Amino acid sequence: MPELPEVENVRRNIVPYVLNKKIKVNILADVKLFKSPREEIEKILEGNQFSKIDRVGKYLFFRLKDSIYSLCVHLGMSGQLYAHTAPIKENHLHFVLDLEGQKLWYRDPRRFGKIFLFKTDNPKEHNLLKKVGPDALSITSEYLIKNLKKNRPIKVQLMDQAILAGVGNIYADEVLFRIKVHPETKAKTLEDSKIEELHSELITLLEDSIKAKGSSVTYAVGGENEKGSFQDKLFVYRKAGQKCKVCGTKLEKIRVNQRGTTFCPSCQKQ
Repeated sequence: MPELPEVENVRRNIVPYVLNKKIKVNILADVKLFKSPREEIEKILEGNQFSKIDRVGKYLFFRLKDSIYSLCVHLGMSGQLYAHTAPIKENHLHFVLDLEGQKLWYRDPRRFGKIFLFKTDNPKEHNLLKKVGPDALSITSEYLIKNLKKNRPIKVQLMDQAILAGVGNIYADEVLFRIKVHPETKAKTLEDSKIEELHSELITLLEDSIKAKGSSVTYAVGGENEKGSFQDKLFVYRKAGQKCKVCGTKLEKIRVNQRGTTFCPSCQKQ
């Protein structure tokens, strides 16, 4: 699933091509993706313009100039947004907008994405946004100390989108390796100093991944068919059975809250 860095790169790549241009709705295809009635989406978008695109966690908010509504896009497991450069594969296209000579394409092979409208001045009113916490790049170490230290595994806490939005399996595994914490460690047992270290490493990790255009592990690409390269800098994610780059120990895989989790049993002792 695209996480914060991948979604941020999509946002940056499409912004130059889609703002302040009159929208003509071309395709609204797959019913499953649309969490607002398609007819309502078409009515509000047609002839309007996007004034800005914001991001909170894994959600993209397309602000509309002449409406009380914004359009929200969540890429799900395999969603891809393209502007300027057409998708390499034109199957699985579910959402296409014409923008005065430009196009915005939404492609989603697995169809777990979400597209819906919400009131711009009150996003929390929408059921799908009600429990979305602050963006992971906006939080402070004090916030994490207050909100992470519960009686749940630290990996579960990191991936709880109501606590901090944007961190998924990739960056949870990676940041825990970097601070040498076992993913099943109860979050409440961590010292404040370790949470401060986690905060610092998480911000650095996410910012470094954004600079590298994200991790193109499966479907995640930028807005112009551009793959990221941060997957080449990952230490543990999807590397079970390989040797730890730090100590040489064989990396192990377990399940934490039903999510595949890779860690180093030597570097991350429980």
